[in-house]
Amino acid sequence: MKQPRRWHFLCGFALAVLLVAGLGEVFLRLFPPRDFHDYLGERNPRHGPYVPDADFGLTYQNWDLFANDHAERLRFLGPLAPTSTDARPLWAFFGNSFVHAPGMLADTARQNLHEKRIFNLGRNEHICVRLAQIRLLLDQGLQPERIFIELMPLDVAILGSHPLESIHVTRRGALTYTPRWPAVGGPLLERSALGRAAWFRSGQQKPKPSFHPRQLNHKVADYLLHDLDHLFGRVSQITGQRHIPVTMILIPNYEQVMEGAPFAFQEQLTPLFQKHGLDVFDARACFFKETDRPGLFLPDKHLTPRGNRMLLSALLEHVHHREGPSLSTVAERKP
Repeated sequence: MKQPRRWHFLCGFALAVLLVAGLGEVFLRLFPPRDFHDYLGERNPRHGPYVPDADFGLTYQNWDLFANDHAERLRFLGPLAPTSTDARPLWAFFGNSFVHAPGMLADTARQNLHEKRIFNLGRNEHICVRLAQIRLLLDQGLQPERIFIELMPLDVAILGSHPLESIHVTRRGALTYTPRWPAVGGPLLERSALGRAAWFRSGQQKPKPSFHPRQLNHKVADYLLHDLDHLFGRVSQITGQRHIPVTMILIPNYEQVMEGAPFAFQEQLTPLFQKHGLDVFDARACFFKETDRPGLFLPDKHLTPRGNRMLLSALLEHVHHREGPSLSTVAERKP
């Protein structure tokens, strides 16, 4: 009698496991965790404004979607083409929160450069989205005197772990990434919601799982240089056709200024940008001229008002040497 009972127990246990696994499979298919969405491809439930693009990996489906998404900033800018109501030359800034957060570089320029119109979109975006925005704005008639593109190691970290070739825009317009699968058992994991969950929780689904942003201070990998070469080559072509100069602003990060991290990021990217005819402002020198470097940073490692004034002054001096003596430094304008 003991043997049948044992088989009954084992069968019951197996059925219970299958039932729980089946419920888990159904639940994960219907309600995948939000942190899985980026790797679900066409299973991603999100909607977005994007379509695939050969130049930048993705771009907006149309101008109206972009304009609605940035309505407040575009209203502030006014008509994209120059008008008689405001004939001041326009400087357009693109970058991360070091440019567009309240009180940062764009606001500091707006407060000090009254002879220029200062435009920035004011939002953190994927680096490919930022570059696609430049092309879209130019196509719609934006005519800046100069474009400034800020770049720090953190800006390209997303491409470090998710190269251009991994970008996938779904039919619903959402940005996703093609996940990396193991060589053995990959197809089985891909077809199973439970298998995907286990693999994604391991963190190995990223196309470059061993990448870490701090690596960029020491070396920019060849595949990342290849992607940046492609992206900024297209930026150069698009702006060059319109005779709009572009200045790349390379801001050192906190680790480079305060902790002695190397400057491989700046040293490898400067010749890449210059190869495409882009002007490069490597801002590290102005940071190391300061005797009170801790006073340049807020607790969240963004720049203080003094740090932003210092950065703007050094940027104006850089542009002054390229364009002539029409610009004075912030110190000359305001105590």
